[in-house]
Amino acid sequence: MSNSANRRRALERTKCREALSKYLESSLSILVAPSQVRLQPLPGDRYKWRYKEHRQYLFARQLSDLSTNSYIELCSALHLGEIWAIQIGEQEDLRLTPPDDDRQQSYDDMKRQLSCLERENEELRNRLLLHTRKEEWLCHLLAKLQNGLGIMVNSIQQPKHVA
Repeated sequence: MSNSANRRRALERTKCREALSKYLESSLSILVAPSQVRLQPLPGDRYKWRYKEHRQYLFARQLSDLSTNSYIELCSALHLGEIWAIQIGEQEDLRLTPPDDDRQQSYDDMKRQLSCLERENEELRNRLLLHTRKEEWLCHLLAKLQNGLGIMVNSIQQPKHVA
């Protein structure tokens, strides 16, 4: 594997570990350093991963042994709610759908994203208004300059009467 491929794999692995760590903290209030996140948790870990059936293959190997594409797929599956974690000691949900808490979290995440997009839209609307006003001002200035230029050209072209 080339050095650039190794660097990309390391980067995707780091991003994946960070995403999984943030997920555990935000959804289960479990602090796990990104370097300590495991797809196959140890008995002392306080979480287990659950997943929809078509994502099972992502959990067949250790996190450090996955391919670049697997890291990307894992992050995507986490974002889509196709994988989720439960706390050890909770009644395990063996269904292949995320718990209601995860659905609520997904809804809350979408609301935050919508709010962010609305703010960005408002900022873009304000920038457009500013550019529109600037264009109007420049058009007005151009018209005044053209008028002044026309007056100057006319005064130059008119024959001067000597008295």
